[in-house]
Amino acid sequence: MTDYKAEQADEVESLESIFPEELEVVSPSSLILPISVEVGSHNEVCYDVLVNLKITYPETYPDVAPGIEIEGIDGCDEETEKKLHAVLVEEAEQCLGDAMVFSLHARAVEWLEETATAALEYAQKEQERKIAEETEAEIARLTAGTVVTKESFAVWKEAFNAEMKSKEESDTAASKSEKVLTGRQLFEKNKKMVNSEDTLRGKDDVVVDTSVFESLDIGDIDDVLDD
Repeated sequence: MTDYKAEQADEVESLESIFPEELEVVSPSSLILPISVEVGSHNEVCYDVLVNLKITYPETYPDVAPGIEIEGIDGCDEETEKKLHAVLVEEAEQCLGDAMVFSLHARAVEWLEETATAALEYAQKEQERKIAEETEAEIARLTAGTVVTKESFAVWKEAFNAEMKSKEESDTAASKSEKVLTGRQLFEKNKKMVNSEDTLRGKDDVVVDTSVFESLDIGDIDDVLDD
């Protein structure tokens, strides 16, 4: 006859040696194991996750699955809790007959890392996509009917790079703490850039806000003109 209580006690003892600081033994049949996943932040939004994995031993565990509860503490909404619970229930079914709390913990960490990382990468790509669309639209608007050559762009780009390098060297500490500005904001903030742009046009030329070309390489101008 299987001594389930002894098997459960042995697992708790093993878990205490693996998670000496984290594991909370509420009772011989009830455990709480925190899970913390750190993936970073984007645009002041943190995508780290903290949950509690709550395990309850039924009388005949591990021949039957334990009770599993997910308590979201930070970065884990109700929908995520439900999905993680379903993942762990499936994992438990595959581990029947063996001590499985450590395996459940490892699977939860793996799933949360994948989910949180995917959310972070999606936010980053969405921002990149929006910036690209806004830049293309601005370029199209400002260059409509205006001739911009490789040579004129190269002259402006060189002057712009020199201006930015001088500014960074003169005030490195301020530049690190200051929020990154767009090309348009830099243009409006730094009046000296007007002189740089004036060298690229004649008296009757159409004025082009060249700050939108800030992040382009010289070769990219052909793609803009072709469109």
